[in-house]
Amino acid sequence: LVRFQSASPIVNPSLGYNNVEFYGPVTFSGNTNIAGYLYAQNAGAGVTLGGRRVNVGNYVDMGTNAFLVMTNPADTLDVAADLAIDGGVNSTMTNGVILFRGNTLTGINLNAVAPHRTVFLGATGAPQNANGNIAFGRLEVAGGRGFNANFSTYTVADTMLVSTAVPIVGAGTIDVTGPLVA
Repeated sequence: LVRFQSASPIVNPSLGYNNVEFYGPVTFSGNTNIAGYLYAQNAGAGVTLGGRRVNVGNYVDMGTNAFLVMTNPADTLDVAADLAIDGGVNSTMTNGVILFRGNTLTGINLNAVAPHRTVFLGATGAPQNANGNIAFGRLEVAGGRGFNANFSTYTVADTMLVSTAVPIVGAGTIDVTGPLVA
């Protein structure tokens, strides 16, 4: 476990990390691989990708007062397990892409706008879950598992793209402002 407790720590992108925790703001300075989880918490704990790719082999959790910043077209967050953006502070996601491969995306504070993309890439198994009233910029369901809209309202500011023959299930509502493309 590497725990960064100071503001604006230097995250060396050439190191291999297992589990990483941030307790203050951070901006990645290079493409970074984290084999385990990424966790952030505390007032001002903004995790800014800074035009980088961050690959996380387990889950990502924006805990209490933490938030995610994705404003560069090159920002890429690739998450192998669950993703929680629910720390009580709205994340800033105006560009870049989240590649989500896990089971559940909890996005109470996920308020993205286009052209930011969220791509569900689960390969096999039950449909991937989405929890919370989530605002997607662009939503893509590209994996073979499908999408489960769990009892919430989801808004898609731009296009919703379903690129494979997968189920869209659940008791939630998906409001798509732009086209729905299959």
